[in-house]
Amino acid sequence: MARSTKSYEERMLQLEKKEQESLEKAKQYA
Repeated sequence: MARSTKSYEERMLQLEKKEQESLEKAKQYA
């Protein structure tokens, strides 16, 4: 149970990182 929760949290963190990176890239290209 805790294991699946941890992997879910890690996935959410990765998604946040990707969104932040894409936002920064968009700022650079803008």
